Amino acid sequence: MARISQCNVLDPAGSRRFWRFHAGSGGNVSLVSDRTGQVTNAAFRRHAAKSWNALWQPKLNLAWLPVEKVFLRVLQLPKCEFDEVLSMVEFQLDRLSPMPLTQIVWTVELIPHKGATPSETQTVLVLIASRQTVEEQLGRLEGDGYLADRMEPAFLHQLLGTEVKVDGIWIYPQAADTGSFCLVAWWYAGTLQTLNLVHLTAPEHWAAELGEEIRKAAWAGELEGWLTGPPRWHLVADATTAEAWLPVLAPLSDRPVEVIKPLDAVELATASARGVAAERTRANLVPVELSSRYHQRFVDSLWIRGLGAVLTLYLMAVVGYFGWLQYLQFEKHKLEQQIAELEPTYKKVQELKARIAVQEQQIALRYAALDCLRAAAENLPQGLTLENFNFSRGSEVTIIGRGGANMADKVADYVEGLGKFQVEGRPFFSSVGPHSSSTMPNNEIRWSFPARINTGLSE
Repeated sequence: MARISQCNVLDPAGSRRFWRFHAGSGGNVSLVSDRTGQVTNAAFRRHAAKSWNALWQPKLNLAWLPVEKVFLRVLQLPKCEFDEVLSMVEFQLDRLSPMPLTQIVWTVELIPHKGATPSETQTVLVLIASRQTVEEQLGRLEGDGYLADRMEPAFLHQLLGTEVKVDGIWIYPQAADTGSFCLVAWWYAGTLQTLNLVHLTAPEHWAAELGEEIRKAAWAGELEGWLTGPPRWHLVADATTAEAWLPVLAPLSDRPVEVIKPLDAVELATASARGVAAERTRANLVPVELSSRYHQRFVDSLWIRGLGAVLTLYLMAVVGYFGWLQYLQFEKHKLEQQIAELEPTYKKVQELKARIAVQEQQIALRYAALDCLRAAAENLPQGLTLENFNFSRGSEVTIIGRGGANMADKVADYVEGLGKFQVEGRPFFSSVGPHSSSTMPNNEIRWSFPARINTGLSE
């Protein structure tokens, strides 16, 4: 099992006390909160529920079962692995159980040896409870939103926390709604030999009822060989309870009874959480099938939450898309309004720009016509007469003239010279010629040729 990071401990009895612990490294735990109230409280549900972070920060919910609901038996078994211990206990479970095996839930806990001399065996505490009782308790907790991963009696940690220095009897008085009872533990040679739950009636009968159980346990100890001497008596109780019980134990013991302060509720809860965090205790009365169901429920809830998160993100994306689309449409509408407002001005500007361009073109053509006339006049060979030149399409010009019948070569030289004519270092004409000529009645020739003004000059 992965190391847990949080442990919740619930005492369902009475006012339902609830503790939250943070588990650190090395099995150390620290108390986070201590609440008293109904488990249906929203805070209890919130802290007991498991979500995605439980995958990397495991959380464990532990619930206590009243010890009077549990049947306890102590076994001495050979030292072996824990799985082998379970097999050996299961093999003799029909002899240990007071009920049919189909009606019980059972678990085991290894009780450490507390003597100076090592023991050749290991002590195993078998815990047996009615399946109906356990399932009813878990059902009530489940209805309140608390899914218990583990269930154990709180007394287990009171027993494990007992300091044993001498052989003797340890008596743990308890009170429940159904009446009074006590647990009697016999420790000899540092080993828990037997543990009995003694139900009591009226206080005036406690001495007789407890004395009878003590004598039966002593006879059994003598037969089994572990009772090697008179026991020392220890009463594990608070001051008020000890005051009521010391007169009961005084006639049964030939020695003074030692009173030991028990662990309080917070100390027991801390011991439960520490045992789970450090994996020192293994007792768990939650049936395997319920544990599997709770785990599957947790997995299903993760799937549902995951799908819900994906659906939520999808809906958010859709809403965001339509919101952004509305924003863009709003901005588009604003731009359209601005365009509509600026359109008259734009048209006026465009019209003015066109007029200016026309005027500039006209001015450029005027200068081009003058330059064209200058070029035609300056390059005109002697003997040729310029009669006319016509402009068309702004840049095309036709030059017309006449000359003597023997002036054809000079016309060709004239065309070639105009092609080389430059203005501001650039050719004035982009193309010149070819020329054509015809003979007139008076033996003169009439010549003409086209030319195209270089429009780049006006840029």
